[in-house]
Amino acid sequence: MHYNISLPPAHLSSFVQYFWQVQVDFANKKNFTHISTASSCSGLQFYFEGGFGNAQNSSFVSFEKAAVFHGQTNSPEDFITNGSAGIFGVKFYPFAVPLLFGVPATELTNQILTLDILLGSEGTALIERIYTARDFTERVGATSQFLINQMDVTKPLDGRIVDAVHLINLRNGITDLASLLKKVSLSERQFERKFNEMIGFTPKSYAKIVRFEYAKNCFETNTQSFTDIATLCGYYDQAHFNRDFKALSGHTPKAYHRNYSALKPDV
Repeated sequence: MHYNISLPPAHLSSFVQYFWQVQVDFANKKNFTHISTASSCSGLQFYFEGGFGNAQNSSFVSFEKAAVFHGQTNSPEDFITNGSAGIFGVKFYPFAVPLLFGVPATELTNQILTLDILLGSEGTALIERIYTARDFTERVGATSQFLINQMDVTKPLDGRIVDAVHLINLRNGITDLASLLKKVSLSERQFERKFNEMIGFTPKSYAKIVRFEYAKNCFETNTQSFTDIATLCGYYDQAHFNRDFKALSGHTPKAYHRNYSALKPDV
């Protein structure tokens, strides 16, 4: 497995976290499973090589050269692919949806939509540019130009909600509503409504996912025990940690760690 990552140009850095590309070639495997966990962020994915399908389906359905938008999600879903595949993607910040697509984020929560349906002819044109690009650099350039054109600068982001998102992220989801309300100077009802429209989740749900993502990252970057990770991430006890992790990843911590360790990417 080979993995590339590229930071966005400065004029996109307020809502694009990074561009990425992964290519796999497991000659000894007919297919492998990609674990798609709950995510606080939306993004774009272009499957430019190989066939992909939903692992929960009884039969394999090819998604060869599919291009999709995936919304922020609070539920896991596993996908399968054949032994040789390539995916290019963009990971957005949580507040990117209204700016890029002109709808409340709640409308795209837990949604996976093909780009031609979501964006019409402009989406179709972008798909063609990505598929004909010679390499990762060309794909980043084509997508960057598309996103610049797609931005609606007449709809400025609510800085109070952006600040709240940054605070939750800074604290790795280990925060409470009272602390956030002090930061934004809004009533609880106003804050929850605005946050939900812009992020696609309530503040509490968003923080829960961010904390899970922090725990998952601990699995992937160090050798701490499950108990130590549970404590570091602010869970009440190991049972609470196991329950939340299973709900948001579809796997127990032990099973997830075993699957990830077997598929560590080469950068």
